[in-house]
Amino acid sequence: MQQLNQTIEQPQPGLEYGTIHSADQEGTFRVAVSFGQIAAHKAAGCLLQPREGDLVLVSVDMRGVSYILTVLEQGNEERVSELVVPGDGLFHSQNGSLELRADQGLNLRANEEIEVAGDALHIHAHRAEACIGRISLVGRILYSQVERITTVAKSIEQSLRRLTQRMENSERFVQDHEEVQTGSSRYLVEETLTTQAGNTLNISEELHTIHAEQIHMS
Repeated sequence: MQQLNQTIEQPQPGLEYGTIHSADQEGTFRVAVSFGQIAAHKAAGCLLQPREGDLVLVSVDMRGVSYILTVLEQGNEERVSELVVPGDGLFHSQNGSLELRADQGLNLRANEEIEVAGDALHIHAHRAEACIGRISLVGRILYSQVERITTVAKSIEQSLRRLTQRMENSERFVQDHEEVQTGSSRYLVEETLTTQAGNTLNISEELHTIHAEQIHMS
């Protein structure tokens, strides 16, 4: 019985339509209702951030405690609608999928980190641009298929255990100096191998062998 009395004695809130007059930095809103202006806080379930001129639904109890339950109409329809939650937030679609869709642009921004994790990642775009100060890519298999690649870099270093390239035509232009160091080298040419230089120097520490049906030197 005592528990029932305590339940009945709880203040019963009433509902009021109100218009946002102003807000301070502490999150307290001045709301104009039917009997004057009151101070109200945004309820945790009110995700849309109230702004000046918005029509809101307010709960008021006999103790003078007031909460903004929801935003009914925005005073300026051209403004950006802002969803605000205090502290950390989590959107969870239980036993289903979650889709974020925008008719125009979609921006993801964070002051610290953005993490994307999943079993598969698919990206479809007509054009992509990335400006990254430093990037690290770790993977097991990389497969790419493009029509044209243009790379401009000041320095490139590659460490490979094995490299296999298959090309129809290959051209390379070195402006200053090129040096190749190998344990052994072998060139197989089906037709003609031409070497042209201002000066040619061949040095062998032990054996230098040339095999051909005809040798012309001039």
